[in-house]
Amino acid sequence: MITDSVHGANLVDVVYGEVPAPGDPAEDFVEATKIRRDAMSWDAPGVRMLQTTPEMHPIIARAGQRHVSRARTELPAPMKVETSVADALDRRSSADGFADEELTLTELATLLRLAWEPRPGTGPASGTQPRRATPSAGALFPLELWVVVRRVEALEPGLFHVEMADAGNASLTRISEVDHAALARAALQEDMIDNAAVTIVVSMMPWRSRFKYGHRAVRFALMEAGHLCQTLLLTASAMDLAARPLGGFCDDEVNGTLGFCGVDEVPLYLVPVGRGQ
Repeated sequence: MITDSVHGANLVDVVYGEVPAPGDPAEDFVEATKIRRDAMSWDAPGVRMLQTTPEMHPIIARAGQRHVSRARTELPAPMKVETSVADALDRRSSADGFADEELTLTELATLLRLAWEPRPGTGPASGTQPRRATPSAGALFPLELWVVVRRVEALEPGLFHVEMADAGNASLTRISEVDHAALARAALQEDMIDNAAVTIVVSMMPWRSRFKYGHRAVRFALMEAGHLCQTLLLTASAMDLAARPLGGFCDDEVNGTLGFCGVDEVPLYLVPVGRGQ
């Protein structure tokens, strides 16, 4: 029992834990991803290469997964969202639960396209790297968006890949069926996954940035996942949809359920979305 007579210094070990042992993975990660002025040329080897090799620019502009042989569903144009930024910020909160209702395809398209679609005049069709609402180091976008559909008008349940290489070209490609119960267990918040209309998965493909930024690229990608997740959350808020970001899940179970290898394709966020209760 803590009383007023207990000095705060005695709580240091309780609050902060023990001193990390040598080789602590978290501290090693921080050290390995630092930028040092005298080591830039080998810490970020691709920077100079991109400056001196313009032929690489169209190649990195095309970076991103394509599933051209699979069934595709074109995403309709987004509906007009008139909520102010101030109101979207004020209303944003992590959902406590979801109503057992479906989303329309237009609602899902609006959420995905506003958050992730490249700006007009950018992307492979324009010969440039894409520019999106979400910032990315070097505009390399080492992230992929996936949607686990449970209840969406006109879509079968299953795993879909979001494909938006250029403005005005947005589609969902159906990849596979999903064991929804297994995904819910892996998320460690079963009710959230079980009741949401969809679960958006933000994954990282680190080598899309590592060739340029070395180890720092992983730090960039983690930050970018946060940028993208917040963009999705605020867009959902503006659309009066409920959403909840989940980052504490059993990684290997999610990988096994979705078919990710867990190294070259790494799940970072699960974002269940639906109508609020």
